[in-house]
Amino acid sequence: MSGKEKKIPASHRITISGPPGSGKSTVGSMLAKRMNVYYISAGDIFRKVAKENHLSLEDLGALAEKDWDIDRYLDNQMLEKLRTHESGVFEGRLTGYLSYMNDIPSVRIYLSCSPDIRIRRIMKRENKDRKTVEREVMERERSERKRYKQIYGFDIQDLSIYHYVIDSSRMTPEEVVNRICSRL
Repeated sequence: MSGKEKKIPASHRITISGPPGSGKSTVGSMLAKRMNVYYISAGDIFRKVAKENHLSLEDLGALAEKDWDIDRYLDNQMLEKLRTHESGVFEGRLTGYLSYMNDIPSVRIYLSCSPDIRIRRIMKRENKDRKTVEREVMERERSERKRYKQIYGFDIQDLSIYHYVIDSSRMTPEEVVNRICSRL
């Protein structure tokens, strides 16, 4: 848990945010199944847009730096889901911020994780070498931090809006889900 305890809203909306490789998608989908609620992933939306446009994630991120309509489109997709579903698990880097900035009641959870472990997880998931993953992750995080600061005026590394910050570095996804359930 981060800092002092924040009041938890009486909502069944749970947002899960964190950097690439922190376990957001795995934990989010497992938590939604356990709670038997709706699950939506911002990363799935981003990947779909990249694939439809025959772009890599890095290339779409670079394009989004120049065309803010890309992020606005993606974020509006998630906001619509947050507004129309009173319960569910909503996973994505900005999901906690989107619910916070738009006064949508939710329990906001942030998964942190050491860079080394995140890189190893991504290497395994994407079957890529370490040097490639390090370069791609660093570029993606730099691009996202810059865009979110320019578009929304906040620093994605500011964790003060989250109810819980959980370090997933040395935990299995099941342990993270159990911890979240025990806190709820």
